[in-house]
Amino acid sequence: MSIVSLTALLLQTATQPLFPVTIEEYLKIRDIRAVQISPSGASVAFTVRSANLESGEYKTELYLWESTGKARKLTRGREDVSIPRWSPDGSWLAFLSKGAGDGAQTEQQLWLLPIGRGGEAIQLTALSGGVLDYGWSADNSVLVLTRESDPAVVRAKHAREFWSVLVPGGAARYIWGGDRGIATMAVSADGRKIVYSSNQTGAAGDYMGFDLWVLDLDDEEPRQLTSRPGRESSPIWSPDGNSIVFQAPQNPALFYSQTDLFTVPASGGTPRSLTDAFDRSVIRHRWPEDGALIFSAALGAYTPLFALRGGGAVERLTS
Repeated sequence: MSIVSLTALLLQTATQPLFPVTIEEYLKIRDIRAVQISPSGASVAFTVRSANLESGEYKTELYLWESTGKARKLTRGREDVSIPRWSPDGSWLAFLSKGAGDGAQTEQQLWLLPIGRGGEAIQLTALSGGVLDYGWSADNSVLVLTRESDPAVVRAKHAREFWSVLVPGGAARYIWGGDRGIATMAVSADGRKIVYSSNQTGAAGDYMGFDLWVLDLDDEEPRQLTSRPGRESSPIWSPDGNSIVFQAPQNPALFYSQTDLFTVPASGGTPRSLTDAFDRSVIRHRWPEDGALIFSAALGAYTPLFALRGGGAVERLTS
């Protein structure tokens, strides 16, 4: 093709969109979210968000991809599945939902799917405050975050609490509560500690007041881990359990400051930026047991994956 004909073709396609999208076609787009790889690496659980044209609402369902190369739907009749997470041994897949059909509830609870054995989802919790977040412990029990769950015992109005729940029986044991502002949590690999972010008040306007705390399950006493200005969020444990990695604004004085990754010793100390020289905001981050710390960041119209290597070098992993 000559340069002249190529230029003419480009001018023509610039004025005539190749893919005009109608509202109906746009609403048919399905959005994959919450991708979770099984401990063995042989399966991937993920949620799919799609528009329900009949009800005029969005629904989110749970799927499983296996090494056969096919994905299958795991939940039916549910439209609000969120936060799927594998048990440490890969035998259970947990998720949050209000239920299905006539059995739907007003608050989301924790459900379990037996993997490799077949069967329907089992409701694990029936906490009156509903489940806000959770994490698996090393012994296959679950540590959950809930609103105040026992109306007969008013510990602190609108408090949020941690409970330990046995799998699969569902017997729940109260651990600790009283903090109104807990937002996100992560359980250490040995299951003995919980790191969480909280603004202490639960007030929506106190957006920048989130610090990190560590709750030791042996003494059930919280310990403040960070107190820097700005919002500290999305804490995760390093694979060896010695440090915490979290997100926070690079410059807390600027509301539009980019989001950096920071690390702080789990025993306490001064937070240190890991991505100070990286000029993009971090979106999500994970630390696989046998690999480097990885994160996604907005780069123009794309969201590539990056790895943090030794010495603070950042390597782009995807195009």
